[in-house]
Order: sequence, then C-alpha cells, then structure tokens
Amino acid sequence: MRRNNLIYVFLYFLGLSCSCEPKGAIGVGVEESFVMEGKDATLPVWVEGNTASKVFILLIHGGPGGNSTVYNQLQAFSEPLEDTYAMVYFDQRCTGLSTGDCEEDSLTVEALVKDLKGVKLVLEARYGRDNSFFLMGHGWGGYLSAAFLLDRKNQRDFEGWINIGGIHDFPLMFATSQQVLVEQAQAQIASGNAIPDWQEILEEVEGADIDLWEDALRINQSSAQAMDLLIALDSVTICEADADIRETLNAPAGVLAMADSKMNSVNLRLLKALYQHSIAEEMENIELPSLFIWGRFDYTVPLAVGYESFSRIGAEERDMLILPHSGHASMCNETAAFMTGVTNFIETYKQE
Repeated sequence: MRRNNLIYVFLYFLGLSCSCEPKGAIGVGVEESFVMEGKDATLPVWVEGNTASKVFILLIHGGPGGNSTVYNQLQAFSEPLEDTYAMVYFDQRCTGLSTGDCEEDSLTVEALVKDLKGVKLVLEARYGRDNSFFLMGHGWGGYLSAAFLLDRKNQRDFEGWINIGGIHDFPLMFATSQQVLVEQAQAQIASGNAIPDWQEILEEVEGADIDLWEDALRINQSSAQAMDLLIALDSVTICEADADIRETLNAPAGVLAMADSKMNSVNLRLLKALYQHSIAEEMENIELPSLFIWGRFDYTVPLAVGYESFSRIGAEERDMLILPHSGHASMCNETAAFMTGVTNFIETYKQE
C-alpha cells in the first residue's frame, strides 16, 4: 500500500508530445508514483498492483473536492483489484495533493477532461499501448468520465467504462434525491423509526426549491444524514472501513466540496457552476461497452438517475448491476458482489 514519494515528473502537451521516463515496472505488487505536470496544474499519480496483467483501471474519484487516497486505503476495494489488475489513482486538480492554478478559468470541466487525457497519454508512454485500459468513475467521477467519453475519439483509448453511481444530470439528481428523501422520511416517521432525525430531514428538503443553489445544496447534504439512518435500520450494509474513509465515499458532492478546507471555496464554485447543468442529451455519444453499478439506497445520486443515464447511452454492450443493500459507496457496502460484477466485465472486454 502507498503512499510513496512522488519521484517521476512528466510534462504533457496534448496532441504534441510526452516527455517520459523509461518504461514502468512490469510485475505483481508494483507500487509506482509520479507527478504529471500540465500547463497550469501538477497532478500526483499512483500505479499499484499487477501491471503484468496488462489491464489498467483508471479511477476517477468522487468530488468535486474528494481525493484518490480513500479508494486506495479502502483495502476491501483496492487489494482484490490490485492483486488481479493494475490500479491507477490520481488526484484531480485543486484536490488532494495536486497543486496549480485554481482560478475560475482554470478549474473547469474542460480542464479536468484534458487532465484525464494527459494521464492516459503518460500511462501509454510508460507502460505501452498494448494494454487494456478501463475507465472507472464514482459519483462526480462518473460525471467527469462521461464528459470525457462524449468525445468519441477518447473512447478509442479504453476497452470499457465502469460507472459507479455517476452523475449526468444535476437538476435530475437534485429533484430525484428530494423525492426519495421525502418519501423515505415520511415512511420512517409513519413506522415510528428515529422520528426526530427523519423529521429533521423532511423539514430540510420537503419545501426546497432545486432551482435555488442553497436549497439544492441542502438536499445534497441531507442524503448523507439519511444514509446513516438507513444503516441503523439494516437497510444498507455498513461499510467496514475507517470512519473518515466511509464518510468520504458516502459523501455527496456538496459535502466533499466543503470538507476540503484548502480548496473548499473553489470546488464549491465549480459545483455551483454545474448545479443546473446536464449532459443527458449527449449521452448517446457514448458507445463504449459500459457497466453501471448502483446502490438501491443511493440517495445522493438516486437509482432513478442511474436508470435514466443507462437508457441514454448509445452502447450496445451494456449492463447494469443493482446492489440491493448499498448506498452511494456500493464498493464498500457489498464488496463481493461489486467485485464479481467488475471482474466479469473486465474479463469480457479486455484485449486477448
């Protein structure tokens, strides 16, 4: 397990060249790290696991305001994948250990998509192009990976896309989250379960106007409180991880953006700029084989959002795995079923 010192520096210029160190290590139990320097951001990247498998999973972490460390430190998630494949973790600009320009014109979806392209170019230069690369995004990472894949040329770089509770339509996310929270709160109050707590959630979200930023953020934040209550009811399997890891993986975008004390203002600014944004009409451009993984009790990005997104993509080869006792952190709630779904998908679509 990492984290080692970041020892390699790569400069990338998209579409022009990539100046790289010699080939990366090929074997099992590999732990390599480097820093990728772009035009206005420096991103730490870690490659860990079985590079000899010739399968690389590029993880796009949640946020905005999250980081890749929690996924690596969630051993029930990272260790099985690293035993079988190579996992690639990196911190997005203005999160985690990344550094650089976080002004409004630099922290954009376009810049984040370009960063993702840069990471992929460096991986190819370091480990070769004769590998199978898969894109895995969680929550906000699902949105970024989808935004990246809207360009069909980028789809040529990957064998498949694994979308874990990913956002594609922010207004729909807020509206459906409000609906399921109200319905669940009313049902639990009627059943006499944790009435003061569910009443608090109901009062927070029932009259909220999703067209108002402050109200949308309040709905987003209430979903985390509901998750704790559902775990107490045994509706959701508890995530067996340290509290800070569990809370980060389950956290809605608004909570993550505010939790990063160093960058909270810039990540909240990015979220606010997108809260009425949707790429729903463009999702048909995604024709890459896709696996959608959703928790039945994901109230952060509700299951209805997953169904809608799944119905819109243009991929003929697609599957959706619904985990009945999971919330937003399905990789932690029902790890065995999650791993089976991911492994079957990768083994089906990896290069022979």
